[in-house]
Amino acid sequence: MYNEMDLKYKIVYFKEKISVTEYLEDGYSKNINKQLFKNPYGYYKYYEQMFKFRLNEIDIKNKMHILKHYILFSYITKEKHPIKNVTGILNKISIILLWIPGCIKARILLKQ
Repeated sequence: MYNEMDLKYKIVYFKEKISVTEYLEDGYSKNINKQLFKNPYGYYKYYEQMFKFRLNEIDIKNKMHILKHYILFSYITKEKHPIKNVTGILNKISIILLWIPGCIKARILLKQ
């Protein structure tokens, strides 16, 4: 959502705290892994969308994070044509090169 807003509008950032909240033991942050597997398709779509937003301007560490998670959630959701959904020739090549190691890693993670 923020990525799409960034394309159409200017976003203002605040250095000061504008909200103070309480950390909940059963909250979203603590249970992020459960959320990932409860809604893998939502995360797949999120990482698919990331290929549409200036991925060439992202540093290699974050780009690898996006590629890794795109492959993981493609595997979990059994997406039929994940490479076709990626924009950019370099992104497609990266997915092709990382696909087999990524699926092996995904299988290991799912067993755990």
